[in-house]
Amino acid sequence: MSDSRVACRISMVKPDEERPLVRPRNGWEDNIKMDRKEVGRGSVDWTDIAEDRDRCRDFVNAVVNFRFP
Repeated sequence: MSDSRVACRISMVKPDEERPLVRPRNGWEDNIKMDRKEVGRGSVDWTDIAEDRDRCRDFVNAVVNFRFP
């Protein structure tokens, strides 16, 4: 492969600076766990809540009312 081809130039590139090490963002499961703790339902399994539509609606309303009174 000649040095003028795009694929060769891309494979030869070295980054100028390193990326900073940062903590990964929370996933949606982590957010659900934090919400349960804030509302006071930390001991209940969130998958059980998700299977029952009425309990799930009550939980979501409790979290929304807790954050935005």
